[in-house]
Amino acid sequence: MNIHPAIKNIITPFLIIILALLLCHKALYAADILSITDSVGHVSAAPACYVLEDKSRDLTLDVITTDEYRDRFKKNERAVPNYGFTKSAYWIRLHVMNKTAKPVTRLLEVAFPQIDSVEFYLLDASGGLLTQDTSGRDYPFINRIINHRNCVFQFDIPPGEQRCCYLRIKTDDGMIFPLNIWSSSFFIKKIQHENLFFGIYYGIILVMIFYNLFIYFTTNDRNYLLYVLFITFFGLFQMSMNGLSLQYFWPANPWLGKHLAPFLISMSCIFAGLFSIRFLSMARNTLPQYRMMQLLVFLGLVLSIASFFADYLITVSAGQILPVLMIFVAISAAVSRLKKGDKSARYYLIAWTVFFAGIILSALRVAGSIPHNLLTEYGLQIGSEMQMVILSLALADRINFIEIENDRIQKHALQVEQEKVENLNRAKQEIEEASALLSLSEEKYRVIVEGSSDIIFTLDQDLNFITANHAIAREFRLAPNKIAGLNFIELLYNQEIDQSMFGLLAREKLDEFITNRKPVQFRAQFITALSNEPKDMQVHLEHLD
Repeated sequence: MNIHPAIKNIITPFLIIILALLLCHKALYAADILSITDSVGHVSAAPACYVLEDKSRDLTLDVITTDEYRDRFKKNERAVPNYGFTKSAYWIRLHVMNKTAKPVTRLLEVAFPQIDSVEFYLLDASGGLLTQDTSGRDYPFINRIINHRNCVFQFDIPPGEQRCCYLRIKTDDGMIFPLNIWSSSFFIKKIQHENLFFGIYYGIILVMIFYNLFIYFTTNDRNYLLYVLFITFFGLFQMSMNGLSLQYFWPANPWLGKHLAPFLISMSCIFAGLFSIRFLSMARNTLPQYRMMQLLVFLGLVLSIASFFADYLITVSAGQILPVLMIFVAISAAVSRLKKGDKSARYYLIAWTVFFAGIILSALRVAGSIPHNLLTEYGLQIGSEMQMVILSLALADRINFIEIENDRIQKHALQVEQEKVENLNRAKQEIEEASALLSLSEEKYRVIVEGSSDIIFTLDQDLNFITANHAIAREFRLAPNKIAGLNFIELLYNQEIDQSMFGLLAREKLDEFITNRKPVQFRAQFITALSNEPKDMQVHLEHLD
């Protein structure tokens, strides 16, 4: 299969990154007890963790601390425990030793906001329960002791002593539980770095929203409105995935905080699909992709409604699949448009390819196929941020293209208008010249007619006089300006008009002329004012249209 060079250059780096992540080897750890020292402000708890899968979700602390279950825990062999989508609950056992000469307070963080329930138990060296706490999406955020988007538990260890931490984790989302132990000062720094990252990320989203909304009101281009709605819903979806919406928007409503995630991703898919259809003119240029995109938009609408009624595991799984299918269709349409010379499709293709890489990383991470690390955790956000910026450039390039096209059209229209004006002026000049020649011809004709000794006249279809020159006044004593209405036959000599040779000839020629409208010549006798006798005259008649 031939691949466009530009497309190959775009996709290859992302495929290499994803392949490298898929081939990562599992990390092996030998430590059984996690040591706390003064010099360590943050440490990953994964090397010292033991994990027990509870497929029935019925095991309790009293059961798993018995000798029967103690040996069923298996040493964690992953940098970040990740078991994908599962109905099982997981128990984690962690031994922590304070090797300092003073009491220490530490924070145990489960660094994945999508966990539904985390039960925390702290036991002393003899197995006695010291403290317990619960957290997660199934519980109101306002009840959390540590006000943070992740589940965080605080515990104290006296100098030289050991504590055992048990965690029971269950979730309908991906079973991922990065475990970190922090000192308070390091955890504050971590929160500051997170806030900086999220501030930049969501700040860019807000800038993109307001900028493109302003362009929409300026240009009334519906592409901008669809794009604004897409990034708005996607930004809210990211806030839900990061645990920020539950923390700041509805801390007392855990059900809403959980079920909004598939709703928001489906809404973002709907507007992304509608935007793609309009931006790439799919209905006109790529009909198969247009129909597939319409179907996916409809499925997004169904998913958005089902998010609040169907099983969460079904809707969240569909929310992982739908964007991938939609991006496949969008990239296919963009490739088709790029091959046909649509330059604006370049930006679109790059944007969705980058975004697609981020989605693949996120989906594979949640499914447990690749490790949980900085790139896979924030790859979707990085990819979406790059996509938003590139799509904004694509829209700006589209405006430039439209302006250039409009300018070309206006210039062409102006040129056509100028040609029309020139043709009109030329025609006007020709008419004026023709009118001048006509006036001159009329003047010459008038001089000739009026100066002629012959009687020159015009008749209507009934042979009534219309005009006559002054010669008629000399022969018939008739004023030319009063001749109108007089019939030609009335001037003929009326004595025996129907019997005389001249009379019969005149009548025959007049009938012939009226019927055929062809020129005729004949001699006729006329009544004159100068004599009582008739006067022979030669008559020439022509039909004038």
